[in-house]
Amino acid sequence: MKEANKLLVWGYDLADDGDVKSPFKSWVYDLKTGKRDERPVPKNFSPTAVSQDGKMAVLQENKHRQIHIATFDGKKPQSLFEPNFSLFNSPIFSPDGERVLMRVEERGVEEKEWKSDRLIVMELATNKITIIKDLQLGNAISGGIWSPNGKRVAYIDRKKGQGRGDDGLSICTVDANGQNAKEIVELVGTFGHIDDTGLTMAWSPDGKRLAYVHQTASPKKNSYSSRVVVIDADGTNPKEIYKADDASWVLMGFDWK
Repeated sequence: MKEANKLLVWGYDLADDGDVKSPFKSWVYDLKTGKRDERPVPKNFSPTAVSQDGKMAVLQENKHRQIHIATFDGKKPQSLFEPNFSLFNSPIFSPDGERVLMRVEERGVEEKEWKSDRLIVMELATNKITIIKDLQLGNAISGGIWSPNGKRVAYIDRKKGQGRGDDGLSICTVDANGQNAKEIVELVGTFGHIDDTGLTMAWSPDGKRLAYVHQTASPKKNSYSSRVVVIDADGTNPKEIYKADDASWVLMGFDWK
């Protein structure tokens, strides 16, 4: 959250035996007073992203995975798409809270028929959609993150189905209006799954550089080494700032403050 003394969390209450004993809930903790303020989540919905001010959330309907937007005031969630659209991964609010970056899949008539797969930006006031990346058959993207000023987006582009040690991963940036797409760096020999959490890239606070984790497959089976690289946002001046030669552990992610 934007307020330094408040922490937004969400989850379930658990019984002593570990079973879920309550619907999905969201709370704001005041770190100074210890007070917990519950933010009601509509029944049969789960939050997938919460705005930085803690007042708005993107929700997914639990049964059919339909995508909605809602405020934490008990009002009925508003659908953002037709029922045949679903989220591929967690959306991210823009720094100003007025837009959402998300990867959305459109299903066809048949259960396993897919019509489109796109990384988009939606303006919440108007529901206007800007296509950041329109995926072609066999491609995949993940790890989308906003620049600090909300003007650009970075994401990882890859070939779907490539496994450990294969080529085909690259970090790209694009304006939030879908223009000026640019490949920043190709990550050769990288594990294909490392970008799933979105924690393997980070913008510098001034938006002029990017840091990323490059996990290179090792000749030894089921192992790899990790390194952190900082690069200018235009793709120049790459600099390795950390390398873990020990392939027995994994560097999962980082942030830039």
